Amino acid sequence: MAALTTRERIALAVVVAFTTLAGIARYANAKPVLAFALATIALAGLAYVVSFATEQRWATCPSCSS
Repeated sequence: MAALTTRERIALAVVVAFTTLAGIARYANAKPVLAFALATIALAGLAYVVSFATEQRWATCPSCSS
């Protein structure tokens, strides 16, 4: 398996940061709109990670597509 590119590492770090901030905002009793906004960005980032991982999985297994 190939290593992640710099762009992919940065994207992953941003997703982890927003996920962490969303959790902190939720449990630190931040304003609900702020917590919701952070969670929305984190969820979109996590969806990107899942789609990227799925794409990489199928790219490494051409016989699995049938």
